[in-house]
Amino acid sequence: MKYVFVLCMAMILISGCAKNEQILNKETGAAISAQSGQPQLLAAGDDWLWVANQTNNKIEIFAPDDNWSSTATGIVKFSWKPTTGSGGNGYSQYAVDRWVRPNDFKVRNVAAWGGNYLCAVGGGGLLTIAAYPSGTKKWAYFLPANAGEDLSNPHGCELLPNGNLAVAASEKDSVLLFASSTPGTGGLDNTYRVSKYLAGAHAVLWDPGYNRLWAIGNDWIFELEIGGTAASPTLTEKSRTQLLTIYGHDLSADLTNSNRLLCTTQTRTYYFNKNTKDFNATPAGIDKSFVKSLSNQTSGTFVLTRKDSVKPASSKPLGSAVLDWNTRYVDKHSTSGTWLAYNTRQVNNVYQEFYKAKVFRTPY
Repeated sequence: MKYVFVLCMAMILISGCAKNEQILNKETGAAISAQSGQPQLLAAGDDWLWVANQTNNKIEIFAPDDNWSSTATGIVKFSWKPTTGSGGNGYSQYAVDRWVRPNDFKVRNVAAWGGNYLCAVGGGGLLTIAAYPSGTKKWAYFLPANAGEDLSNPHGCELLPNGNLAVAASEKDSVLLFASSTPGTGGLDNTYRVSKYLAGAHAVLWDPGYNRLWAIGNDWIFELEIGGTAASPTLTEKSRTQLLTIYGHDLSADLTNSNRLLCTTQTRTYYFNKNTKDFNATPAGIDKSFVKSLSNQTSGTFVLTRKDSVKPASSKPLGSAVLDWNTRYVDKHSTSGTWLAYNTRQVNNVYQEFYKAKVFRTPY
């Protein structure tokens, strides 16, 4: 089963889809990888993939085994960025100008709002929540840069069950918690209510099984408890675990083991045991440096992005991304770490550059 929401083709359906999570069956069987030309077995229940496309500044969603460069109808399952004007999705020009280099994205169900909503952050400092799949703005805030810097570059976000937003603000060295569920002066756009210092904060992830917010930074994984009220939330540190290698970057749920997280640092990738707080190595094939995003399917297939500038030439047959931190390739590896195939995307003969690419699942 694929836990995604049907993308509606007519406006009358869009409003309905925004309120209900619908389950789609994914066709399975033998297919041909559009890039490698090799047969690939699609696993039953494998989910779509989302990408942070820093070439067009859009969040996009694709099926994992489609040819992403195809111009056929339906190849792009979802495409979004803030837009303005009469045909836009409700953002001001001020917000649109500050949406550059998307870094993170999630879709969650917020029962109090009656439907599904996305959260997203970009390097220009825009933090936002919008209805999914319509993309209509619900909440937005501009996180200003530190004195003497051009951008605040928030790296991670999580939309909590009550509609509040948690942000990993790397340049602020903090996890920020916004009362985005509660009207403030001028509407829902308001500043953060509480922060927790975490040097190099890069990712946050809500864990409903433990009722905890996990966060990763330069040196630590934090386990944070959210208390207080929706309007006045609190963040309490319950545990901190020192990373085995420095500069933590990404954090994801392990969909094959509810007691583990997947995490990446500058030089390694790990399983993290939420009970024992131990780290264990991932399969050798994905235990690499500069992995910007790592997630897995329920079938166990790994999906990762790694910046092209550190890859051997054999791993980037279509050349390298221009921006040092990006890649042209979304790599898929087997449960044992063996490389299977990659996805890439060309638009008008221009290769798109991805920062993150992850399994798209709406449940926490």
